[in-house]
Amino acid sequence: MRSLRIRQDLPKIMEIERTFPKKNRWLESAFLDRPGMPTVVTCVEPSPMDSQEILGYAVYQPCVESIELLRLVVAKKYRRQGLGRRMLAHFKQRINPQSCPTLSFWVPETNLPAHLFLKACGFKAVSIAHSIGNTNRPDDYVFEYNLFSGMMAA
Repeated sequence: MRSLRIRQDLPKIMEIERTFPKKNRWLESAFLDRPGMPTVVTCVEPSPMDSQEILGYAVYQPCVESIELLRLVVAKKYRRQGLGRRMLAHFKQRINPQSCPTLSFWVPETNLPAHLFLKACGFKAVSIAHSIGNTNRPDDYVFEYNLFSGMMAA
């Protein structure tokens, strides 16, 4: 994985985003650095055959005791080939027992494929974040991969 190159990668990322239903898409502004907002980093998985092609990408926020994954996407034609697992392995290598032992990921309750994928990758649903107010948003399940529980499971 490598860091996002805004001018080169963002148009390709937006092409991938357009393959999702409108209600599940991220807008271009979600990928751009916003002053006053916490640090959010985007990294991409380029094709080994064609470095111009984007196979997938991840958006994450380094927090005090965890890395919070905000979005993990594999382009439709590359799904079910182990790329998502490779991307998660990249983040699992970045956590450490002293300062940052946890990966967390909030997933809408309606996204069963993501729930099953994360469970297969060693994540556990640890809580439910209820939507507040009168919204049409589903609740989120909070999944975590803790370095200590991951070590015990291995």
